[in-house]
Amino acid sequence: MLLEVLKKRKQILGEEHPDTISAMNNLANTLGDQGKLDESIAMLKNAYRKITVLLGNYHPHLKVVCANLTRRLLRRFAELFSQTPQDGEEELYQYTLSDFKQIFSSQHTSTILFTKLIADINAKTGLIK
Repeated sequence: MLLEVLKKRKQILGEEHPDTISAMNNLANTLGDQGKLDESIAMLKNAYRKITVLLGNYHPHLKVVCANLTRRLLRRFAELFSQTPQDGEEELYQYTLSDFKQIFSSQHTSTILFTKLIADINAKTGLIK
């Protein structure tokens, strides 16, 4: 159903319309809920880029997409972290951190919060050197 909504909005409103991007965000969330994190993250990255260009850095729609993308990146990190051998955790952290920096920036709140999360995990477990 959401895929059909996205297709119709692209057809009627175009790829860059805020309502089309909103439909993309909704579909990406559903995909994430279904465990299709890579598809969800790719779609949310696309929505994030489009909404930033279209509406700027301070629009409420951007904050929604940003929150959803951050949530999916953290979920993917948690899933991978639970499956990673102890000697691979630093590499996983760096991989995920580079995702945050590439998508948002080093100074973005989401990147800083992820870095803090890792510091908190490390303080409690000492797993990441």
